[in-house]
Amino acid sequence: MKLETAKAGLLICLAMLLAACSGGGDSSVSGTSPGVTPVAATKTITGTVAGGAPLVGTVTVKDSSLPPVERAVAVDLAATGKYSMDVTGLTPPFMLRAEGMVGGASVTYFSGIDNVGAAGTVNVNITPFTNLIIGNIAGTIAANYYSSGNFSSLTPQALTSAQQQLRNRLLPLLQGVGLDGTVDLLRASFEANGTGIDEALDIVRMAPDPNDPTLSVIITNLINNQEIIDNLASIADITVIDAAGVSDYDQIAQGFRTLEGLFATRVPASDDAQLLALFDAQGFRFSGATYSEFAAEFLDAQNIGVTFALTPLSFTPSNAPTNARVKLTVKQKNRIPSTVAEWQLNKVTVNNVSTWKSIGNQWIADAGVQAQASNAGGGTTSGLWFIDTFMPAGSGIGYAVVTGRGLGNKGGADGVSPGLLLVNYQNGASPGVAAPPYQGVTTPLRRNDRYNILPLTDQEIQNANFGDNEVYTFVFYDDNGTPSDLSDDVPLNGTGYQVTLPKRPYLSTEFPSVFPVFTSPTAGQVTVAGLSGGNVLAAWTLPAGQLAESIEFVRGTIPNGGGSVTFDYVDIDLVTSAVSTFFTVAPPGAGRTVTSSGLGLTTQDLSGRAFQVWVIP
Repeated sequence: MKLETAKAGLLICLAMLLAACSGGGDSSVSGTSPGVTPVAATKTITGTVAGGAPLVGTVTVKDSSLPPVERAVAVDLAATGKYSMDVTGLTPPFMLRAEGMVGGASVTYFSGIDNVGAAGTVNVNITPFTNLIIGNIAGTIAANYYSSGNFSSLTPQALTSAQQQLRNRLLPLLQGVGLDGTVDLLRASFEANGTGIDEALDIVRMAPDPNDPTLSVIITNLINNQEIIDNLASIADITVIDAAGVSDYDQIAQGFRTLEGLFATRVPASDDAQLLALFDAQGFRFSGATYSEFAAEFLDAQNIGVTFALTPLSFTPSNAPTNARVKLTVKQKNRIPSTVAEWQLNKVTVNNVSTWKSIGNQWIADAGVQAQASNAGGGTTSGLWFIDTFMPAGSGIGYAVVTGRGLGNKGGADGVSPGLLLVNYQNGASPGVAAPPYQGVTTPLRRNDRYNILPLTDQEIQNANFGDNEVYTFVFYDDNGTPSDLSDDVPLNGTGYQVTLPKRPYLSTEFPSVFPVFTSPTAGQVTVAGLSGGNVLAAWTLPAGQLAESIEFVRGTIPNGGGSVTFDYVDIDLVTSAVSTFFTVAPPGAGRTVTSSGLGLTTQDLSGRAFQVWVIP
């Protein structure tokens, strides 16, 4: 999984811990001292936010007062998608909205509850299942109900009835993952760990029917692609989703649990029998890497404690699958979650015993896109960052053409065809965003100061009409040794690899009020570190709603006798709450003249959009 670029992590819990106080002094009927106003008992809603993988984002509660009151908290990833919401003083019934990222996609889920009750705390989950429960009560999609502000139909009877209707339709699948027909999908406490309710969420997709998006939902078994329709305006739906393929999915999921166990407290040895049994080393390929190349990066201390969440993409053939494609969400301790878009496994049978073995994603190169905003030297830009796109050494790839929202007028390899040109300037490195037509490594960059970033103006972003979860397709080409002749170029990956952009780039008018701000070092100290090396303390402010990701010191040098510039780097991965780090810069080396130095900090918001701030002397 090229986990050196997997930006996985844990969001610090922001839920308030409130304690109620009782009055002191003389005893009275009310239990308070004369003249002292009683303190209201604390009311709290807790639960799990997940859609197979835990959600990175926020939960908002909306009450039934006029006008309605809304409160928001961040989701605690350390507790696998848990949240805690103080609703003291708010008016029931309550609606809940969770927004953020699940499995590399932007999502919004809804839930609701009639009241907290005398206990003072109630567990309310927020998942695609609760979306449908609310939708069947409202007779429309849950988003419309939340917007209406009238939650009077959220009665105990309505919640019970709508949940039973959903359980009836999911019963075979629920039983297939070890649950029964009485499981409380709304209130039962669960962990986003791939078992029980979470496993059912992994296997089932619930999406608006494109033919009737406000009144109909398509429920799909992602393993065998069986679909049933839920008409939100009717209680007469009785068709059920089956459990076909669950046993194969369970075997695959158990393999990843075994892999987690191997990394629970240490890095397994490369010849560990349990590790090798999970992979088909001969048939393995991950973004151009062989198994041995992949293992050299994967067997690293940064992956101690790593966890995996998986969502089926396809099982073929559907009646007796021997190949499975899944989407993995990889989470390293204290790191921002990152999604490996695709992972494949083959079913191998030896002596009548079948096992599923990983064969990577079978891609010849890596592909990725992210919305990014940059503040360098006081100037801000916004655009698309092709940070995870990678063309391995010896791959024969000359360039890639990317198509998707906002790129149609940028020009493919010939400068006329739709798409964006990425050129393999450095064999075995990230490609650069190029100005077509393609001319091999002499093709000019679009911007020398934005190597793998495509800046977009506010007008370009608005004209592109970005939606959530836009899909971008990458096709990699061999130029056949004739850069000036595109007619003989060969596409190396068929119709292309697809990746998702969860949220569009920010407009300049939408930038957060402040980017992260360095408080140390100064520009002068960066210069000294570049010229002489030394120890550097970097410190910064971290705006609310942003998570620290990485910091990078970059230095350019040339031989004293003249020549081309080469760069060296110090890269440090950060925990999400980090506001400082300490690192050492080596001297530039004998016989080299320093041409430039810079220090860059990268953070992310809860929608996966990146921010970079630079100290550049």
